Amino acid sequence: MPIYILYHTAYMDTTENMLYFYADIYGRDQLLAKALFSPDRNG
Repeated sequence: MPIYILYHTAYMDTTENMLYFYADIYGRDQLLAKALFSPDRNG
């Protein structure tokens, strides 16, 4: 059985149509951005 642990730093409130951002207390956003936007990544 797969178990997913999600960590969100943004939240969309659909009742108000507002996007909220929260502090990245674990520093994961920077690592993810580097992996996604690095020019030397494979793909």
